[in-house]
Amino acid sequence: MPGEILKKRREDLSQDLKDIAHILKIRYDYLKAIEDYTFNKLPSEIYAKGYIREYAKFLKLDPAPLVKLYLEKTTPIIPARNASPPRRTSNMKYILIPVALCLGLIVFFSVTSTEKTKKTLAKNTSQTAAKKSQNNGTKNITNTNEQKTSTEKNFASAKNTKKEYDLQILVLDTTWLSINIDDTNKKEMLLKQGERLRFHANQTFSLRIGNAGGVTLVLDGKNLGSPGAKDEVISLNLPQDNLSAFNIY
Repeated sequence: MPGEILKKRREDLSQDLKDIAHILKIRYDYLKAIEDYTFNKLPSEIYAKGYIREYAKFLKLDPAPLVKLYLEKTTPIIPARNASPPRRTSNMKYILIPVALCLGLIVFFSVTSTEKTKKTLAKNTSQTAAKKSQNNGTKNITNTNEQKTSTEKNFASAKNTKKEYDLQILVLDTTWLSINIDDTNKKEMLLKQGERLRFHANQTFSLRIGNAGGVTLVLDGKNLGSPGAKDEVISLNLPQDNLSAFNIY
């Protein structure tokens, strides 16, 4: 178990668990839960993996094998389904094959006839369009230029209305952060005091913060302040959520 390895290492180094919790800014009962293998007392799997990594680094252990061992012990194993028994060969295939051939021939001749009709209609339409083009050449050119100008204006207008959002996160205290940018780029990280991060999105930032009072958010140059109290876990979407609810300072 990863908890047993961490506990033995800590005891070998004569380290007190409460002192480690104070240094890492992780609650003592969370570290105790890891050592005792009572992961149901932790907030979530994301936090459990992060705590194991930070605890292992503090004890100068490689965190990757411990996290892997934790996942192996906590992830349920789904038994494989029994393979379906082979189906018996039926005499129906001797009936279905001729029927399928007949249907194929019907479809073939139907498609061929349809294609001929389409070609005839296309030829007549092309001849009619050519005559109209000769009689109204100047008018068509003018209309084409007007349509081109209108299309260019619409494209420029759409381009100018495209908005890119800029989000800065100033870290005041140790906290966990999960951020999903435009619902396509998800990241999870443990932030330390003094760090400063910057992200860009075309539509939205989906945030989950483990210590809402430990960060300050700046959206498009506007200081939104801390989105919650110390040790408060919150979820929010920017810029959709009501910004007036923040403690701006």
